[in-house]
This record gives sequence, structure tokens and C-alpha cells, in this order.
Amino acid sequence: MLKKKNFILFLLTLLLFSLALSACSANNTSEKSEGASTVSDNNAQSKNYKVALVLPGPINDEGWNATAYRGLELIKQDGFETAYTENVKTSDYEAIYRGYASKGFDLIIGHGFEFLDPSKAVSADFPKTMFAVTSTNEFAEPNVLAMDTNSSDAGFLAGALAAKMTKSKVVGVPCGLEIPGIIRYATGFKQGAAYVDPDVKVLSSYTGSCADSAQLKELTAAMVNQGADILAPNADQANLGAFEYVKEHKDLRIIGCYGDLSVLAPDSTLTSALIDMPGAIEQVAKLGHEGKLEAKAYLFGLKEGSVSLAKFSDDVPEDVRTYMNDLIEKIKNGEVEVKYVLE
Repeated sequence: MLKKKNFILFLLTLLLFSLALSACSANNTSEKSEGASTVSDNNAQSKNYKVALVLPGPINDEGWNATAYRGLELIKQDGFETAYTENVKTSDYEAIYRGYASKGFDLIIGHGFEFLDPSKAVSADFPKTMFAVTSTNEFAEPNVLAMDTNSSDAGFLAGALAAKMTKSKVVGVPCGLEIPGIIRYATGFKQGAAYVDPDVKVLSSYTGSCADSAQLKELTAAMVNQGADILAPNADQANLGAFEYVKEHKDLRIIGCYGDLSVLAPDSTLTSALIDMPGAIEQVAKLGHEGKLEAKAYLFGLKEGSVSLAKFSDDVPEDVRTYMNDLIEKIKNGEVEVKYVLE
């Protein structure tokens, strides 16, 4: 009889433990599942709008993927339910998309133009889901939209400042991968330099990698050997190579991009061309929640508040600062046109 009572007591204890464990799990705001996916419900007032982010790389790369993830964090802070999958292989794109769409996500964002084709392939089966693709201007009705930050605007500002600051009349824009966002930055850089001084020579080339900092350092050195004294690299993590080279040569100056990169070479960085991808992603999510998202190309640049310049270094004289601030206003009001082109 005693054994039977002990057994019943054991079962009751096990049941209570299971209930307590379930309660703890219900209060957990983050759950990791297979494939490095994370789902979060940060706020009870999520308004039932669900946003998923699909990334080709890791969220901690301090570059392309991390920037998009910061946008997802802003969305989560706004009270929407969010999810993400990182390090997604090309062969898994469609499966990941279908998984999120099947779970009722309202907006699925593929971070990179390479997600365009899988978005098109899946969208027809999920007409109530909006599919957003970054770094492209191609879209497909009725529910695939394009969104891009205007790297041409950012490049234009960097090129203009480089042309104002160069002493050798030669400036360089060493780049990594030859992809739309970087190509537009380089094209914008050329436009900005030519706007300020058509006689300034712009050196532009690609290493083919946004991860190999040694290659970018070599390309930077090659441009300096051709006379460049102002560099404006655009190669994600590989930018470190250009900053290292400039730090080693005190007569050179550099302009960062995407984020404020002055910490990499504090004494040599004139400023950075800031591109607010997180803010652009947040704007798209808000439009989606308001029911205003359409299958079209959304471009976020200076006029939309998504492109700006970081703080100028002491090397930039007051008259040049005033010139640059005036130029920004002229671009915003349409007096100066920056061409959004791939060349």
C-alpha cells in the first residue's frame, strides 16, 4: 500500500513539474529551432503582424547581415512578431520562404538581390503574404516588392568630399563584390567627384570579395601607387584592409561607408557615408502593417532620411563642411540630381 502511495506521489510531483516547465516556456520570448531560426514575440501588442527575415550570412558579421538584423530588432521593438533565419544556403531559399509563409507571416524579407527569383517562385502560392527583396529595383506583381537604400546618394557624397579634400587630384574607391549596391556606390562616387571637379581622376576597381581584407589592402595600395590620396572603400568586412593601409601611411585619408567607421582609423577618417538599412526595413514593415505596401520598387535615400554623413573629422575645414551640408540640401530639394544607375 505504501509503495502504491509513493508511486502516486511520484506521478503528482512529475505532473506539477511538467506544468511549471510549460509555464516557464510560455513566458520565454525567444525560441531557437533547427536551421538557426529564431522566433520572438516581444510585445503583447504585436497587432498580429508577423515579419520574417531571411539572411545569406550570420547576424554577427558586423556588416551586411548584421545591418539587416538591426532592422528586425527595430521592428520587434515596435511590437511586431519577428523571426529570422541566418546562413541560408541557396538551395534552401524556397523551402525557408514556404515555411514562413505557411506559418502565416505577413511580410518575408530576403536580404539581397539573390532572393528575387525564390520570392517570385513562392509568391504565387501565398497571395496574402508580401515578399520584400533588398538591394534591387526589380519587383513582381501582385506581392513581390523591391527595396533598396540609395547607395548612389551615399557614393555621391563621398565622391564630392574626396574631390574637395584631395591634394593629388586622384581619388580611389576600392570595392569588394561587383554587386548592385556596391556598383551604385562606386557610380555615385564618380558622379560626386565630377560634380565638384571634373579634373579629379577617380580610380575604381573590384577584388571580387567582401571578406578578404588582404586583397582590398593590396588594391588600396595599388591605387595609392597611382596617386590616390583619398580612399573610399566599399567591401563590407574587407574594408578593414583599406583602413589598415591608410593608418600605416599618415599622408592618406579615408571615408567610411554604411556605418561610422572612424574607430578603425580615428586619425585618418574624414567621415563616413551612412546608409540606414535598419530604418528602411522598419519603414517597410510599418507600411505593411498599415496595409499600404505595394508591389513596386521602394528607394530610401537622402530625401527619405536613409542616407547622411557622420561627424566630420578636424581635418575637414569649415568651408568644406558648409559646402557638403549645402550639397545635401540641394540633393534633397532636387536642385542636384544623383543618377541611380549601374555603370
